[in-house]
Amino acid sequence: MPVLCRSSKGLNLVPEILLSSQVMNTRMEESTFQVFIAALCRIRRAGFAIEILSCMVNGGFIVNAEICSMLLSCICEQKEATKFEVLAFLEELRKLGFCPGMVDYSNVIRFLVKGKMGLDALHVVNQMK
Repeated sequence: MPVLCRSSKGLNLVPEILLSSQVMNTRMEESTFQVFIAALCRIRRAGFAIEILSCMVNGGFIVNAEICSMLLSCICEQKEATKFEVLAFLEELRKLGFCPGMVDYSNVIRFLVKGKMGLDALHVVNQMK
């Protein structure tokens, strides 16, 4: 699977592979999902990475903190992301058991401050306490 993630051409095959694996009743491993998510984050495809995360959760896999942190960072780097998307995604990650660290909070706060949403950033700072 890592071979597919080296190029955007290979990544275009990922949805087809995931669907084929379901049809063939083949269960993908947790590490395969993590490789896909990391690759999609690297090429700034947060939406696709979130879809893979959803497949992972629906498949009963445990989502580790590293993947959550990487996805949150990726979303915060998206220019078209809205504060609602970022804050809602942060809340969804918390529901999955993710405890954001200082770097995660810093990414969210930086996103909000860059977007001139100071009061929202202050709210996130208060959540950190």
